Amino acid sequence: MQLDPVRLKVLQLIQKSGQDMKATSLAIGKNSAYMQQFLFRGTPRSLSDDTREALAQFLGVDEQELEHSYALPREARRSTRRAQSAVRQTDDERLENDLVPIPEVDVRAAAGAGALNDDQPQQIGVWPLSARVIEQELRASPHELRVISVLGDSMLPTLSDGDRIMVDTSHKTPSPPGIYVLWDGTGLVTKRVTVIPGDPPQVRLHSDNKLYSPYDCHADEINIVGRVVLAAKRL
Repeated sequence: MQLDPVRLKVLQLIQKSGQDMKATSLAIGKNSAYMQQFLFRGTPRSLSDDTREALAQFLGVDEQELEHSYALPREARRSTRRAQSAVRQTDDERLENDLVPIPEVDVRAAAGAGALNDDQPQQIGVWPLSARVIEQELRASPHELRVISVLGDSMLPTLSDGDRIMVDTSHKTPSPPGIYVLWDGTGLVTKRVTVIPGDPPQVRLHSDNKLYSPYDCHADEINIVGRVVLAAKRL
């Protein structure tokens, strides 16, 4: 690559000093390949304030001689960083303070033999949840989340009868592996689901309670409501 004036000057100063690029890199606290990458690969595009200051001191020149013309002045960079930090802080505060209402619906997902439910369940409550938790921990859209109740004991000790679970209804296929709420042909159940490759493909529904045996269904015989992403347990 063709060296810009700053890179050319740095190369000439290194040669004049009798040092090589490796020694120069280590002298300014960088890895041994830093100067090679800066000079001949263009990475980084320009020197940071601390690096430029250390390099200028090592080469015995004024640090302004090593500053690219397209780089912002130091104070401008500081102001930019302060502004970016303020924006991040504002976003963090918004996420921390915003509570998003997640509807609880009158549906019982059986951890056992199955429970019949209406196609259009009635909303019976609201669970306020931090926007931070939804966005950063659950990585879900609040519009896709529903809270329902667990019925039965087949998912003990993970889930107990009466526990509330939050279901991400955007997950309609059993991937990634986890606990899903689904219609198995008999009722709405809460199970661990694994895929059994084949033609046609099948799924195996597991209970955490060892008293219940796993069972298989054809993939086209089930209807996945969503993936369980959060559980509220009474201790």
